[in-house]
Amino acid sequence: MAEPSSGFSRDLPNMVELSYIETPEDMREQGWGSKALKVLTMLADQMGVTLVLTSAESADDDDWSMSSADLADWYERNGFEGDRKMFRRPR
Repeated sequence: MAEPSSGFSRDLPNMVELSYIETPEDMREQGWGSKALKVLTMLADQMGVTLVLTSAESADDDDWSMSSADLADWYERNGFEGDRKMFRRPR
């Protein structure tokens, strides 16, 4: 499996990089993003895959529904570790 472009260490096993998770505006705050991430983490656990990502930094526009800090907290609640470059080992 190829090394992700975001600079993660080679000692993380079987990495898959998540590049983008977005919920359509009319479906936000209904738990759909959390449900999608739960399915992804469940599949990663079953397959022994480490999920990696780089948490986005919010821009000063209306396209971002969460601040950078809130987004990082959301990933942490879903088992990810790290600062802006985050990972979740399989359980």
